[in-house]
Amino acid sequence: MNIESIQYILAFSELIEKALHEGDWEELNNILKKRQKALEVFFSQLNALDKKAEVVALIIKIQKEDAVFFDLLKMKKQGLEKRFTALKQGRRSLKAYQI
Repeated sequence: MNIESIQYILAFSELIEKALHEGDWEELNNILKKRQKALEVFFSQLNALDKKAEVVALIIKIQKEDAVFFDLLKMKKQGLEKRFTALKQGRRSLKAYQI
């Protein structure tokens, strides 16, 4: 386990947060795929000499960040649902006046 691998994996957090705030869902998907591959490589290269506490700390940090990202994603989804509902209502109102 080397520090560069850990830093590389942790750098994804900033990219994920940026994509979420910008609502760039395609980029978010690409970032998550890249992070998944990086995690797979990282964990496949671990050996018995690697410090368990550091690995556990990395996993906990990623889980906590993901929980925050998930909450942000839920808020974004709710906002989109409200906008969609308002748009549907607006269309219904417009149709009512066109008859």
